[in-house]
Amino acid sequence: MMQFDSVTIDEKRADADITPGGILIGAGVMVKGDISCDEIVVGGTLDINALQAKKLVIESGGKVEGKANANSAEIAGNFKGDLHLTDEICVKKAGIVRGKVRYRSLQVESGGRLYGDVQYDFEDLDEEEKK
Repeated sequence: MMQFDSVTIDEKRADADITPGGILIGAGVMVKGDISCDEIVVGGTLDINALQAKKLVIESGGKVEGKANANSAEIAGNFKGDLHLTDEICVKKAGIVRGKVRYRSLQVESGGRLYGDVQYDFEDLDEEEKK
């Protein structure tokens, strides 16, 4: 499992404002593996077995495939796989999400697309909240 304090993998965006514990994967860059971080911004390609992050951002042109767990996600590119969120997913107008998605709050802009098994996540709610 790769663990980072803060990493920018994009020479053109070396001055990007990445928070401590964050990762930026720029256009033209491909990363494979397991990643644990606070925030990850993907403009390139990410092929993951497991991603654990507080925030996942897939920029327009960015592609992520695999299994991801995050508090929130903002998708303007493409995601394919299993995505489990403890809070919100926002699919931007050009965003495409395919696969199994669990969320607590859902926002899809006009033109954004969701395909597959997409459900509100009841798992951690107590019985009163489930009613």
